[in-house]
Amino acid sequence: MKNVIVKKVFYNEDHNEVAFSKGLLLIDDVGPLMNWTVSLNKVQDVSFFADLQKEGKHLQISIVGPEGKAYKGTAAVDLIPDERTVLMVARGELTQG
Repeated sequence: MKNVIVKKVFYNEDHNEVAFSKGLLLIDDVGPLMNWTVSLNKVQDVSFFADLQKEGKHLQISIVGPEGKAYKGTAAVDLIPDERTVLMVARGELTQG
């Protein structure tokens, strides 16, 4: 299991940036299929993610971690436990680069 501190998250083809203060990417690379999740805290506009969750839509995201390491993948909003936190789960492979 890898824990990657998330510095920035961009979504869609327009590369819109998500405004948040803390983020964590968890990568389960032990099993036969890689699984991953993203947790974002103190998100400024949760309504965008709430709409995606209601509509059951997936989101193309780019994640920037420490030292500029980048990851790309498709995720779905799994849970919005409070007004400022978003949890997303994998809906496809996570690629690095």
